[in-house]
Amino acid sequence: MKLQKIGEQIKEMTGVDIFQQSRRRDLVEMRSVANVFMRETLGMGWTEIVREYRKNGFKTTHRSVMYSCETYPDHSFYNKELPLIHETLLNDSKINIIRKVSTLSPEKLEAIEEILK
Repeated sequence: MKLQKIGEQIKEMTGVDIFQQSRRRDLVEMRSVANVFMRETLGMGWTEIVREYRKNGFKTTHRSVMYSCETYPDHSFYNKELPLIHETLLNDSKINIIRKVSTLSPEKLEAIEEILK
C-alpha cells in the first residue's frame, strides 16, 4: 500500500487531504498516522517516504517525516481517533494480515481454512 492509497483511505474516513500544503492540526495529525504506518508497517525508509510525498505533489523533508513519527504518541494522546484510523489502515494492509497469519497455531489455521471453504 503506497502513500496515494493511504491518503485516499484517510480522506475517505476523515475528509482530510494529507497532500494539502498546510500545517493545520488535522492535517499534521493525519500525516503523522500515514508516516507511522509507512515506517512501522511497510518498513519504508525516511527518504522513500519523502519520495512518495513528492510523487503526490507535497513538499517535505526526511526530518519533517521523522518529527511526525516522533510526535505521533502525543497526537494520539489528545486525539483518540488517531489509533482507530491507524488500526483501520492496519486491517486493510495485506502485509499485516500475512504477519498475523504467520503467528497462528496450526489448529487455528485449520479452523480458518474450514471457515473459508
